Amino acid sequence: MHPGHLSLLILKTTCRKYLMDSSYSFTRKNLVVEPVCNLQNKLILVSGGNIKGTLIEELINMSWSTSHLRRMTYTQASQPHDQDELIDYNRNNITMVVPDIGEDLVNQNPQILFTFGCQWIMMNYGSIDNMMELYIGEFQQNSSVLKPAALRPLKPKKYKKPAIPDPSLSFQPMRHTSPIYDATV
Repeated sequence: MHPGHLSLLILKTTCRKYLMDSSYSFTRKNLVVEPVCNLQNKLILVSGGNIKGTLIEELINMSWSTSHLRRMTYTQASQPHDQDELIDYNRNNITMVVPDIGEDLVNQNPQILFTFGCQWIMMNYGSIDNMMELYIGEFQQNSSVLKPAALRPLKPKKYKKPAIPDPSLSFQPMRHTSPIYDATV
């Protein structure tokens, strides 16, 4: 048996009860707009790079190359070219922020990322510093924290059903008849 097939089989059998159902396979659904109760006690598989056509593709729920997930470095996310675009993106999608590449393992301030609505902020857990304490403090009470209302998905506007217009006020061609003429105006 091909090693990839074996790995997939092991993952399917050992984690079956935790895997998302098939409607979430192949990154078909946007998990950001799913009610949290549908995701509780579930294993969400996230991939990077292009997984199209690979054996694991069917199990992947999110990928930053094919779905509602954006991967950015700390510098990219904390200094975006368009802050409003990042905030708007994060209303219905997920931004995963990773530390900048380098040998320095010092954590950066996550607070600015929270203000832009970034959801997944990766930290250097080996560095217990002030920024890590700030990050941990954000989740002191709960492992999931509700965003402020201004950063959540916008609710669609509700419109009243329009009244049926008076046909006598229409600009459509109308037929007029009289004993003398028959015309369409």
